[in-house]
Amino acid sequence: MSLLNLLNTNATSMLEHVVAFTGDRMKVIASNIANIDTPQYRMRDLDAKSFDRELAGALKRSERVNANLPMVDLPSVDQVASFEASADSPDAQKLRGIVFHDDNDRSVEKLMVAMQRNADRNSQAANLLRNQVRLLRSIIAEQVNT
Repeated sequence: MSLLNLLNTNATSMLEHVVAFTGDRMKVIASNIANIDTPQYRMRDLDAKSFDRELAGALKRSERVNANLPMVDLPSVDQVASFEASADSPDAQKLRGIVFHDDNDRSVEKLMVAMQRNADRNSQAANLLRNQVRLLRSIIAEQVNT
């Protein structure tokens, strides 16, 4: 396997997308926290289940074509924000609490749980990506030394 193919593996591409998505989702959750006292504010969230379905579908399609090709069916990492934050997404509905007298549906506890789960997913994907980079560096170092 060439070094270029090692960089273009499905796992690397998938991890890049997960890190980008969880980063964007963290921004949306932070926005919800910042607006916790804003009257009539509705909690928003990115639809993580839709993202997971698209990611799994792209992985299956790319495995059928060729295991060494990058996942071309997914948007680029810069375009992951196309998963727009919506107050109607299933994940946003889970964040909702009771509606207060100011017509805000805040739930600090649910926001903190969502933030922690998202941070855990981001951390896991980033660690796996970091391990792949270490592996690549180790391979390069071995090739230089021989």
